[in-house]
Amino acid sequence: MNDFTIEIYCFVNDLLLKIDDKSLNKRRKLTNSQTIATVIISSKYFYGNQVLVCVYLKSHHGFDIPDKSNFNRVLLSLTDLLANLFFALGIIFKKSQS
Repeated sequence: MNDFTIEIYCFVNDLLLKIDDKSLNKRRKLTNSQTIATVIISSKYFYGNQVLVCVYLKSHHGFDIPDKSNFNRVLLSLTDLLANLFFALGIIFKKSQS
C-alpha cells in the first residue's frame, strides 16, 4: 500500500502540473494532488472512509490533513479539476488501447 500511495501521488501531481495552473491558497494545508490522492487511496484501501485514510496519510506520509469539514470543502472545490483529470485519463487510456 505504501508504494501505491507514492505512485498515485506522483502520477496525479505530474498530471496536474500539466493541466492545472492555479496557485495554492496560503491557508490550505493540502495541495490539489494530495487531496485527489487521498480520495483515490480512500476508495481503494479504506472503502471510501476518508477519516481513516487521513489518519493513515498523516501518520505514515506526513500529510498535513485539515479537519473533516475543511477537507470536504477543498474536495468540493476540485469538482471541475477532477472532471478535467478524468477526461485526460480517459484520453490517455484510449490512446494506449489503440
